[in-house]
Amino acid sequence: DIVLTSQRISELLQDLGRMDRERIEFFHHWTRHRAEREYLAFDITSISSYSKLMEYLEFGYNRDGEDLPQVNMGILFGQTSLLPVFYRIHQGSIRDMTTIASMMEYAKLFDMKNLRWVMDKGFFSDENLAGMLKNKVHFTISMPFTTSLAQTMVEKARQRIGRPAKTVIVNGDLINVEHGKVTSHRKTLQSFVYYNERRYLDAKESLMKQVVRLEHFLEGRRSIPPSLSNQYMKYLKVRRTRGNLNISRDEEKIMQSLKNRGFLVILSSDIRDASEALHLYRAKDAVERA
Repeated sequence: DIVLTSQRISELLQDLGRMDRERIEFFHHWTRHRAEREYLAFDITSISSYSKLMEYLEFGYNRDGEDLPQVNMGILFGQTSLLPVFYRIHQGSIRDMTTIASMMEYAKLFDMKNLRWVMDKGFFSDENLAGMLKNKVHFTISMPFTTSLAQTMVEKARQRIGRPAKTVIVNGDLINVEHGKVTSHRKTLQSFVYYNERRYLDAKESLMKQVVRLEHFLEGRRSIPPSLSNQYMKYLKVRRTRGNLNISRDEEKIMQSLKNRGFLVILSSDIRDASEALHLYRAKDAVERA
């Protein structure tokens, strides 16, 4: 066994403190160097572990669906350089908003100015918007269709977004866009509703192929196999007629599932060009891969 004297422990703690200051000093110089040159994408990843010794491991929302404790890692990533700018490890139960708030505090500590945060719909909430606007952080973020605002914006744009005058080209894709403005927490934000017809058709083809295959599998059977576990069953109506299964498609559920396919809603605090906003949002894929 190794026995540490009180003096040796004090020296060790002093060394650890020095290392921590050096790390902070490094991040301070590095973030100032990178943040002024490019957009920064923000993302969180969860790392699961069987370890019993890591104090940061806690049960929380597990993005991989694993029944394990985890740590959460938040990272700012340069979209041009493809280099990480700053990272922070958080306890596994920490919510996304708490992580964002923590990252914004570190951005202040490191004097990171002119930041542009790019985030997907998983970070969208009224609380997050309020926090970013309060901290005067510029952001571009997508909105989930579970929000009434996104649903309203899509319904308003649905009838006119298909017009030729609404078409732009982004990375070789034909996209239709409706540009407007919304008010949130007394601030005016740029809103963009995008419609990609190709993505809608691809989604429709994929869904209908699965539904038709399942329909054919069940035809002529007298009962549903107990082992059958198929997520597409909800799109079929099953009745029993004279001992046999009678299968028909639930058109209402199918149409509801496809209703918002091909649509994307983005809010931006400062970007006013629809093509730039979409190009910037798509580029966040770099941080997800990293």
